[in-house]
Amino acid sequence: METTVYLDTRSQKKNGKYPVKLRFQFKGKQIYFQTGIDLALENFKNGSAVGTDKKYQSVIYAKKLRLDSMILDLERCSRLKEFNCKQLKTYLESDGVEIKEQNGLYFKPYLLNFIEKYSNKGTKNIFIDTLKKISTFCDIDELTFENINVAWLKDFDIFMEKGNIKINTRSIHMRNIRTMYNDAIDRELISLNSYPFRRFKIKKPKHNTKICL
Repeated sequence: METTVYLDTRSQKKNGKYPVKLRFQFKGKQIYFQTGIDLALENFKNGSAVGTDKKYQSVIYAKKLRLDSMILDLERCSRLKEFNCKQLKTYLESDGVEIKEQNGLYFKPYLLNFIEKYSNKGTKNIFIDTLKKISTFCDIDELTFENINVAWLKDFDIFMEKGNIKINTRSIHMRNIRTMYNDAIDRELISLNSYPFRRFKIKKPKHNTKICL
């Protein structure tokens, strides 16, 4: 079982191009996954990007390979049948981070899964520092995105300020949390309505200030 590459001609963009999607047939239904690539009709042939930037085909192939690998892993351990279409789509789009419908999307495994995409050790360490700081504030293993509302962000910021964490570092932690939120929303794993950063404004860091982690 594997995905197929599909040009969705039902959804023409303003630039005249169409979104390239990955399609997977499951329990008699079609599940579609975004690739982030748009192509003109003449640039799509036999499931491949042709006559255009080579990086488009590389992106499509990488996303397809990732999904097919995850589907195969589920099939090998006889777990594929446990999912319905909605659950499988959510599981695959979140790179294998399971979502407990009763509680919501857990923050810690999502962040750890997210940073595995980075090859830069420094970038990983910055996100890990955020995870460590949050763990000193609350039970990180039980923290969901739904828990991270405006009140939670205010309390976390006050907690850090009382711990003599400088505004520069506090801003970094808040931006890291915001990055996680934006990524989860882009993947349609959480609702835009729950986005807390429309009302919570991250304080601007001061220049020439020593950062205290």
